[in-house]
Amino acid sequence: FRRVLFRSPVIKAGGKYKVYTYVPKVSGTSSTVTINVFDGNKTNETVLNQKDIKVEGQTSGEWAYIGAYAFKKGNKNFISITNKNADGIIIADAVLLVPER
Repeated sequence: FRRVLFRSPVIKAGGKYKVYTYVPKVSGTSSTVTINVFDGNKTNETVLNQKDIKVEGQTSGEWAYIGAYAFKKGNKNFISITNKNADGIIIADAVLLVPER
């Protein structure tokens, strides 16, 4: 399997962040997408099931919640979207980190 790695985010203030990824709905995509989140200590694997993602509004995709993670300050954290166990194409569009308050 091949891992596609996004640029590592620079976390200016360590703390808990909600992680989302934008999942475009396109013909021929895999029914599942495997996402790895490294929080500075360990890698957490999440599998998104495409059938659970409901597109609302006029977009061609939707933001999917991956989970909340405690990231360390700096650039040692990363989020990767992989083709592990994929049964179609994988499209990686964007990742969003929202600090919890």
